[in-house]
Amino acid sequence: MLKQRILTAAILIPLVVYGILNLPTLWFAYVWAAVILLGAWEWSALARTGCTWQRIAWVVVTFALLATVWIVSHDLNTAPILIHGAALFWLFIPLLLATGPVKWLQTLSPNNYRIFASVMGFATLTFAWLSLSGLHSLLNPQNVTDAFGPKLVMYLFCIVWAADIGAYFSGKRFGRRKLAISISPGKSWEGAIGGFIATGILALLASRYFGYQGWSQVNFILVSQAAAIISVYGDLFVSVFKRASGIKDSGKILPGHGGILDRVDSTLSAAPVFLSGLLLLELIR
Repeated sequence: MLKQRILTAAILIPLVVYGILNLPTLWFAYVWAAVILLGAWEWSALARTGCTWQRIAWVVVTFALLATVWIVSHDLNTAPILIHGAALFWLFIPLLLATGPVKWLQTLSPNNYRIFASVMGFATLTFAWLSLSGLHSLLNPQNVTDAFGPKLVMYLFCIVWAADIGAYFSGKRFGRRKLAISISPGKSWEGAIGGFIATGILALLASRYFGYQGWSQVNFILVSQAAAIISVYGDLFVSVFKRASGIKDSGKILPGHGGILDRVDSTLSAAPVFLSGLLLLELIR
């Protein structure tokens, strides 16, 4: 299993980095849409859609939503309302997770569960695609010829990775108090704090790299930390539906890692919060 994880990561990470930094935004949006549609296929199982044609229909609906969002908000002149709405949704997710949602979901009728899980999936996947594609298109406020967006997307992925790695090692060494035992027993408060510290160091270094100073630097670090915190809840949110559906991994497409959702769940939540924060605090144009 460990060898598979390492081999898959060794192949996947260079492709991800190359795609983010070198693809034009339009092609990045296409590739990211393909990833989202693969995630939609996996989420259709979490929503207990049943037979194959229903799962295909679930993916088709997701594609239609992506196309609609692309038409309605093809640039950041109209997208902010949707992005801020998505960020607000994720800011309320910690409250939902605190209510013990797994047991609540298991009490729903099959049809009601399917509807609720589908609505959550459609919203999560669609707005994550919009946020990351929008982030990739951004220009440097100090130099409009600079491809600022791809660097910010790469940085966002680094936030998610730093939070995950910091949490893993800190939790393994110091973990005592469980963060959400009914959802993800392996996560601890000590691990979350370790991830928060790791992303704080990364944010400080990145703020200097991106040229932020004074209050802009402080705001950039705060937005980065907010995205790091919410990334944890993105992971937990997807885990809720996996547990409610009795599924361990969302898929098997990535040997040693599981499915697409198992790898991008944290990014799904971090992207809207990160982009929304940058827009609200006028750190980007």
